[in-house]
Amino acid sequence: MGKENLFSFVSLSLFILILICFFLPFTSITCAGEKVATLTGTDLAFGTQIKYYDETNFSAKKQRNIDPEWPATLSFILISAGILLTIFSILSTKKSNFYITLCILSMLSFAFLLVLKFKLDSDVSNQYEALKLKYEPAYWVSLILSVFISIFNFYLFVSKKSEVT
Repeated sequence: MGKENLFSFVSLSLFILILICFFLPFTSITCAGEKVATLTGTDLAFGTQIKYYDETNFSAKKQRNIDPEWPATLSFILISAGILLTIFSILSTKKSNFYITLCILSMLSFAFLLVLKFKLDSDVSNQYEALKLKYEPAYWVSLILSVFISIFNFYLFVSKKSEVT
């Protein structure tokens, strides 16, 4: 295995790790210090239903649909595309074109994850005063790894270009 394929495997591993994080809790919703619900990244990306107890009758469970959040959906799609593109880069001989594309994909994913946080914070604070959002480690790992992948692939792109000249 060449050095370039090793770098591609590092990118692939990190993209897969981010995708795994989407299946873990991204946010917890609390009310008066009590956890009401936990949403995974895929719940945010594709929507879900949460069940909760009615505040007037604690024995009656209610359901609420959570609509998909477009920043989470786009980030999920970009990470999935990054996985596929990294696999293609392992099979390709022209690595530098893939490095810059992976850099852009991961930076866009980072941006959408930030937009997701600001959107959720705004939505919850505007609609529900008593509810608080807590961002779980999987969200932060996804955010940090997106930046890391972007920097890593940009470095590989720049170093590959300097080898050519």
